Amino acid sequence: MKTLLKYDIQYFLKTPRLIIFLVLAFFLSALSAFTARYMNVILEYAMRQEGIEGITFPEPTTMDAYMQFFGNYQQIFVLVMVFIAVGMFTSDKTKNHYPFIFTHSIHRDHYVFSKLIVVSSIVAISVLLGALVFGLYTFLLFGSFDVVMFAAAVLVFMLFLLFLIVTVAMVSFSLKHYIGSVTIGVVLLFLLNGLTVVQYGVFVYFPHHLLNLSIHILEGSTDMTTILITLGVTMVFLLVLLVATIYLFRKKPLM
Repeated sequence: MKTLLKYDIQYFLKTPRLIIFLVLAFFLSALSAFTARYMNVILEYAMRQEGIEGITFPEPTTMDAYMQFFGNYQQIFVLVMVFIAVGMFTSDKTKNHYPFIFTHSIHRDHYVFSKLIVVSSIVAISVLLGALVFGLYTFLLFGSFDVVMFAAAVLVFMLFLLFLIVTVAMVSFSLKHYIGSVTIGVVLLFLLNGLTVVQYGVFVYFPHHLLNLSIHILEGSTDMTTILITLGVTMVFLLVLLVATIYLFRKKPLM
């Protein structure tokens, strides 16, 4: 297992992927704070350039910054994550490394866990560093920042990222090629985003609602029961997906 972890970490260190994650997180975090703070100024300036006078926009609040942060991460960071994660999960297959790897008494379960641990860790580190950058800029620009509530919202969002990573891993380990895996991964991402509009029955507790739950926590518009049930349901989904991923990879031919 240690050898596999070292191998997968080197995969990130020897390629631009780690830098992409870190730079993207820093950029989106800083951009979110600045955009939220000065969007009213930008819009008013654009209106004047079009000859429209007399329209003013309300002063932005920290809630606008929070929504901008999660909006940017959901639309951009998650999409980049899918492309990089699929590449991580399919690289050995596309390079025909399986026969070499698994002739060294390496257990297939350990192989899957190593990939998931490294990808999840890199993503988590990037998001946490991005959250720190965002918090600093937001406090400087708005003069206030709710550390506890924002931290809770970020942790909920990171659980959604873990759910998506495991889902993408199951797809990637089931298919043969990068293109097919990344296509399905992107389709699933857009489907999950689209399903957030479903607000009735047990569907409000399904993992895709973690995207909305982060904002609801910051708004104070949800209750602890809903949060705990959603987290519990997500953990069940994660366990099922993880078992399915391991099962499918055990059955996968090496050639």
